[in-house]
Amino acid sequence: MPTVDNFNRNLALMVILSLLSVVIIQYSTFVYLPPMLILAFSFFGGVLEPRKGWILALIQIAIIIAGYWILNATKWMTPSNEEAAFFATHSSPMATLSASFMGALIKKM
Repeated sequence: MPTVDNFNRNLALMVILSLLSVVIIQYSTFVYLPPMLILAFSFFGGVLEPRKGWILALIQIAIIIAGYWILNATKWMTPSNEEAAFFATHSSPMATLSASFMGALIKKM
């Protein structure tokens, strides 16, 4: 039975991975590298939390989209490839939710 401490640890890990995803989105020149890593990170989140993985996935989506728009609004970190960063950010919600679901499904099997 998972405890609250495990969920908090997994939540902190997903926040770190989501922030890493934002940085990868900003610096990547390849179009499909950030979505592939986002899929891997969210699959990992689904495996870690099979019952509450959707919460981690929603937090990951919020951090990725908010991080992208905050960084672009402040011009603190400009993307290497504008179109690839926009694509990776705005295609991440569906990919994140589906990969988290698949990770949880595989973990439950």
